[in-house]
Amino acid sequence: MSLSRSAHPSKPNEPLIIKAPLGRKVFSGGQLAVLAQAAGPEGRIESTPQQYLLVTPQPGRREEVAAALRAAGLLVYDSGPTVRPLRVCSMCQGPVVEGLPAAESLNAAVAGRAVPRALKVAYSGCPNGCAEPLIHDIGVIKEGDRFAVYVGGRGSGQEPLAARRLALVDEGELSDFVGRLVDLYAAEAQGAERFPAFVDRLGLERLRTA
Repeated sequence: MSLSRSAHPSKPNEPLIIKAPLGRKVFSGGQLAVLAQAAGPEGRIESTPQQYLLVTPQPGRREEVAAALRAAGLLVYDSGPTVRPLRVCSMCQGPVVEGLPAAESLNAAVAGRAVPRALKVAYSGCPNGCAEPLIHDIGVIKEGDRFAVYVGGRGSGQEPLAARRLALVDEGELSDFVGRLVDLYAAEAQGAERFPAFVDRLGLERLRTA
């Protein structure tokens, strides 16, 4: 089984992205033991602000390690220029009210896709925006029974920039709509163009018709 849908070949020493299933904040002792075995005594496990871990497997064990981590119930992706797994809020009102199934479907649809530059997506189940969707490349906020999609946010590097509201879609449309944005970025970005710059260059109307 391949690690992800990335079209970019993995480098032997490239970290794996490891994430607990969406909506969960706790790793079991068994999962931590598998992670420790994956890295080995001289290995490295790094936490990130995006709610995932970076694990560098021992040389020659990449596929074996990925399979073991998946068997332990973890999500596994290649790092490099891909869509990162969703950053999600804590679902403080409960997974049904805050739309965890929609977030899971969206993550399954886009995480791991190859893109010109790593692309970060955030999901919040209410307008509080605890996952910081407005400073991510693509942000989703659940509004009642529908989902607002924002694009072009930036929270670090250059001057911070709030994402712009692109569309309000139904749950059945969400994964396909965001997937088309990812496809458009993969097809029409100029080199390793950052997603906010891509949004500025194409404009919101072009993105709405992707």
